Amino acid sequence: MTVARAPRIAVLGMAPDAALQRFQAACGPVLDVLGPGTFDEDACCYPVEEADSDAPIACDIGSSGPFPEGSGAAGVSGAGAGPPCGGSIPGECGVCAEAGCCAELITCTSDQGCVDCINDPAVVGAPSATCAGVDSAAARRSDALTGCIAAAQCPGDPCVVNPQPAPNCDPPVPAPSSGACAASLGCNPITSEGCDTAAGEVCDQAGGGTFACFPQGYSNLVCSGCGATRWCGVGGTCYGALCARFCCDDGDCGTGECSFEALGTSSSPVGVCVQPSGAPTSGAGGALVGGAAGTGGTGPGGGAPGGSGGAGASR
Repeated sequence: MTVARAPRIAVLGMAPDAALQRFQAACGPVLDVLGPGTFDEDACCYPVEEADSDAPIACDIGSSGPFPEGSGAAGVSGAGAGPPCGGSIPGECGVCAEAGCCAELITCTSDQGCVDCINDPAVVGAPSATCAGVDSAAARRSDALTGCIAAAQCPGDPCVVNPQPAPNCDPPVPAPSSGACAASLGCNPITSEGCDTAAGEVCDQAGGGTFACFPQGYSNLVCSGCGATRWCGVGGTCYGALCARFCCDDGDCGTGECSFEALGTSSSPVGVCVQPSGAPTSGAGGALVGGAAGTGGTGPGGGAPGGSGGAGASR
């Protein structure tokens, strides 16, 4: 038996058979994963059977960004000398996020569907088949965890979930512009015209300033977590790890303003609603993980009871 170390991967409770598939694709000589992973500083270590060698191996089996890593539910069960969530998330991200999101971490790691979804998150233009395939409650727990981490507002954003300027949370619905600025696009990201909304399709970013229709399993509310699924419904998009509203002008954004630079697509006729220039970033952690999107919220699909979001500091 040898030990395989996989740096910077989001294994958060990954079952041995799932880990085996990742290792075989990236490491080659791994024949079998013999047990669950454990966290060792900046890597997740698995006992494996390796072809023709007893030496430890190291390989990256697919980074998903700075999402939680660890040894699964057993690693955050509260047993042992450390705190319940200690070591669930490595590095500076974990130092900040674990304190504010321990309840969400425990809830997620006790649900294999949530674990699978957050280990295979959607990215711009590429929906996650994993998140679409798990129970919607599990997917919501994944989104709620990313929303809670965003709500914690870790200094320097080591978890890469808090873009600036922050999204604005009071845009009027429907948008007063009715998406007039997007009439020339293949689909309208403000109204989703051109998509089969009856079948759950929504017009969203497809990369490079383009837009396309994507299926979504449910709709997270504006300013709630979306970092696993990127599901923000008609007129919304996942901005960092929080839902924000597309806009044509400031009139679509309530007390906020329409930014054409925030999404990195300044040539697009469509912007995203952000907080007005000079406004302090809200620290209302609970508002970002409760209700319709929250793991422990009272909205539809809220799931098992969870904790409130981390209290963010205004800055």
